[in-house]
Amino acid sequence: MTAGWSLTAHLESQAPAVWDAVQGMSRGRVVFTLPPEPSPCGGTALKPLFLACDEWRRRGVLNDLDVHLVTPFTGVLGLPFVDDRLDAQLRELGVSVHRESTVASVDHRQRTVTVDGPTPTVLDGVDRAFVVPPYRGQGWLEPLAREGASGQVDVDPETMAHRSAPRVWSLGDAAALDTRPSGGALRRQVEVLADNIARSRLGRPLRRYDGYTIVPVTLDRRRLLLAEFDRTGAQAPTTRLVDLSVPRRALRLFDRYVEPILYFRALLRGRLVP
Repeated sequence: MTAGWSLTAHLESQAPAVWDAVQGMSRGRVVFTLPPEPSPCGGTALKPLFLACDEWRRRGVLNDLDVHLVTPFTGVLGLPFVDDRLDAQLRELGVSVHRESTVASVDHRQRTVTVDGPTPTVLDGVDRAFVVPPYRGQGWLEPLAREGASGQVDVDPETMAHRSAPRVWSLGDAAALDTRPSGGALRRQVEVLADNIARSRLGRPLRRYDGYTIVPVTLDRRRLLLAEFDRTGAQAPTTRLVDLSVPRRALRLFDRYVEPILYFRALLRGRLVP
C-alpha cells in the first residue's frame, strides 16, 4: 500500500514484508487488530504485536511508538483465565487497548483507522496498520451454510452432522461449530467426526464434541502460552502436570520446532496426533 501502510492477513508471503516494516519503525503510531469470530485461530493475531513490541523494546525505541490494539472482546481474548496475564503484558509494553471494538474502515491516504465500539474513535496519523480482515467461508459452501454464520456449513456443533442434509458432515474452519477454530481443535474434531460417521451407519448414538480448542499466544521471542478451552470459554486443560496457560520458554520451542512437524506430517495427512 502507499504512504507506508501495511495491510496484512496471515499470509506466509507477506510475513517478510511485515517484519521488514516492523524493523523499519523507530517512532510513530501503529495499530494491530484481533479479528471478530469466527476466525481461524484468531488469537494468534497477537503474535505480530508482541514480537514487534519485543523488537522495539530490544532496540530501545518502544517508548517513541504509540501502539494500539483493537479487540472485539471485553478482555484481550475474552478468556478470563489468560486475559489477566495478557493485560499485564500489554500494560508493561504501554499498548492502548480498544475493547469490544472492530476496525470499521482504513483510509491510507488520510492515514486514519476508524474504530467502531462503545466509544467510536478515529485514530489519525497512523504510520502502520496490521489489520486482520473478518473471516468468511468459501463461496461454494453457501448452499450448505447457515444464515448469519459467515458462510460456514450449518452443522450440529456437537455432532458435526449437517442439520438438513444427513449425508453431509463438516469440521474445521468451514463448519459452524460455535467454537474458535484452530489446528488443535481440528485434531479433536477429526476423532469425533470419524467415529460419528461410523456410528451413524450402524444406527448408534453419536458422540458429542464439547468445542475444545487451543490458541497459542506468543508473548515475546522467548515465551509462549497455550489457552485450552471449551465452547463456553471455560478452561479445558489436557494435562494436569503443568499449567500450559502460563508463558513458558519450552512451549515457544515446541511451537517453533515440533508443532510444524506434527502439523504437516500428521494432521494435514489425516493422522491423529495423541
